[in-house]
Amino acid sequence: MNVRIVLRDQGGATTVESKRVVVDGTPPTITPTLPDGATAGSTVTLAARADADVIALTARVGDGLPVPLRWDGPAKASVGELLLPQGITGSVPVLFEAIDGAGNHGFARATLRIR
Repeated sequence: MNVRIVLRDQGGATTVESKRVVVDGTPPTITPTLPDGATAGSTVTLAARADADVIALTARVGDGLPVPLRWDGPAKASVGELLLPQGITGSVPVLFEAIDGAGNHGFARATLRIR
């Protein structure tokens, strides 16, 4: 899309330029990686891959607070540690959220087995 930019300086002189811009309305994609299983009350390492323009990536279990995932070069993924609450067992959903530089939000869900 082309946009017209009008610049006016303090003296009142104007300059008009035309620029091409790309509007990004696509939410980021997320590919989560979870451990095979976990124990209630333990800390688990979660990982996810997301689009290159993602500026924030988080994961949370149930209604818990989101935990930031940070880029880990050797893992080639964003990684974070999450403390699992005591007393939960079974298949528990983990919600991942990514926000890209244009403000688009992407979501993914994975299931963690807690024993």
